[in-house]
Amino acid sequence: MKQSVCFVLILVLCLALSFSGVLVGDPAARAAGTGTWTQLSLYGGNIGCLAIDPLTPTTLYASTIGGVYRSTDSGATWTAVNTAPAPLDVSSLVINPLTPTTLYAVTGSGVFRSVNSGTTWTAVN
Repeated sequence: MKQSVCFVLILVLCLALSFSGVLVGDPAARAAGTGTWTQLSLYGGNIGCLAIDPLTPTTLYASTIGGVYRSTDSGATWTAVNTAPAPLDVSSLVINPLTPTTLYAVTGSGVFRSVNSGTTWTAVN
C-alpha cells in the first residue's frame, strides 16, 4: 500500500512540474527560499525526467540528453553519474521502491541498470 501511495505522489509531482513548464524545454532551475530561481548546471538544461528516492526524499535523480545526475541535498547541488557504459539521452528513469539504490534508465539504445545509486551502470537489454 505504501508503495502505491509513494508512486502516486511521485507521479503527481512529475505531472505538476511538467505542466508548470519547468521540465519542458526550459533550463533546469530550482526555487530558492526567497522565491527567486537559479539555473542549475545540468548538461543541456532540459530535464527529461525526475525521480525521487522513496526512502530518502532528499536524494533526487534527473535525466538530460547528457545522462543522469544525482542530488543528495534536495537539488541544491548535482553530480553527473555517467560512468561507462553511460546511459545518455535518458527518456525514463525508475527507482526500485524496495531497493532505492537500484535504478533503471531507458535510452534509445536500451535499458541500463545501476545497483549503487547511479555510480556504475550495466546494459541489461
